[in-house]
Amino acid sequence: MPQDNEGVVEFAKFSGLRNNLAPEAFDPGDLVSALNIDLDDKGEARRRSGYGSAVVSGSTHSLWSDGSTCFAVRNGDLVAVDSDWTTQLLRAGIGDLPVSYVALGDRVFYSNGTVNGVVQKGRARSWGLAVPDVPEAQVVGGGLLPGRYQYALTFVRDDGQESGASHSGIVELTAATGIGLDEIDVSLDPTVVAKWIYLSEPNGELLYRHTTLTNAETTALLHASGPCLLPLRAQFLKPPPPARILGVHHGRVLLVRGDTLYYSEAFAPELYDLRKSYAFEAAITIVAPAGGGVFCGTDSSIFYLAGSDAEAFGIQMLADYGAIPGTLSYIPAQWLDDGSENDIAIWHSKRGVCVGFPGGVMKNLSESRFAFPQQERGASVVRLHRGVMQFVSTLQGIEVPGDGF
Repeated sequence: MPQDNEGVVEFAKFSGLRNNLAPEAFDPGDLVSALNIDLDDKGEARRRSGYGSAVVSGSTHSLWSDGSTCFAVRNGDLVAVDSDWTTQLLRAGIGDLPVSYVALGDRVFYSNGTVNGVVQKGRARSWGLAVPDVPEAQVVGGGLLPGRYQYALTFVRDDGQESGASHSGIVELTAATGIGLDEIDVSLDPTVVAKWIYLSEPNGELLYRHTTLTNAETTALLHASGPCLLPLRAQFLKPPPPARILGVHHGRVLLVRGDTLYYSEAFAPELYDLRKSYAFEAAITIVAPAGGGVFCGTDSSIFYLAGSDAEAFGIQMLADYGAIPGTLSYIPAQWLDDGSENDIAIWHSKRGVCVGFPGGVMKNLSESRFAFPQQERGASVVRLHRGVMQFVSTLQGIEVPGDGF
């Protein structure tokens, strides 16, 4: 029973969970636990409402939406999820590994480290096109001037997209003759409708589009010079390999394989020069484009790749602790009242929740109060709930409070 001389303690607001001090050392407002409550911007506590399950059907993961379209992996298949929770099959048998998605224009790129692809206008297709082999050449009759000629081949999709080309074939003509090509590759991709053959001028270094074939044709005769108007721009470029993590930065699609970050050609997200990359000291766990640069977390450190051009990043180390894969989300700029023009990246690091601002400034929001468990991966979402902006996350594994320090 309270005593008259005990006095009154008023809790004007709550500061949230804390576990880096013993409870007897807490300030008023620090919480040992907080079950099913929300704290608003004034620090007031309100009960959290529960939710019913809209649909439970099969094993579903890797949910992604841009607000108008929604994809998920259900029982190992990539599906589109409609507003009534029905699903439409996009691609069967991609497996049950976590999928990363990014959108650029009307294309959504996806990959799980084993398979990749594109969804465009409701149709799933390959991400980029395989590069055809260079066929052998024979000297045949024709009117090409004597000299050393280079030739190359590309596949063409039904929407006009062109594959890369490998090294050039070379043939020497000692008289006015022609070039015959035989056993030309046929693409197995059902969207490929044509092949373009490129040819240089005699003793020239640049190749120009010369002849168009259907995908089914396997022979060609190059017996006269072409107009030399359309140069070959995709030589030595390839489709991307499957990746664990994707990102978009100023017209390029970024992808991660192990400790290496690759980037597509500028405004050509289906063509890659795999010789162009950035290698880090440990496996990359998070790639977060943010305005004029990219936050890049590894298993042991966090970096900022400064610049809008991926070919000229300036690398700055921000923290000597790593980031937890799968936990990246973005705070929409329109939810902030500070005039921000770019969405703000937010993720779980091994020492707390971090926010990455355009320009490369990173802040750890929770390190001074709460030690999260260090887990292998997680998932997160940013939402507006009862007018309060919340970062909701879950980490995979058995929770051991405080093992982050």
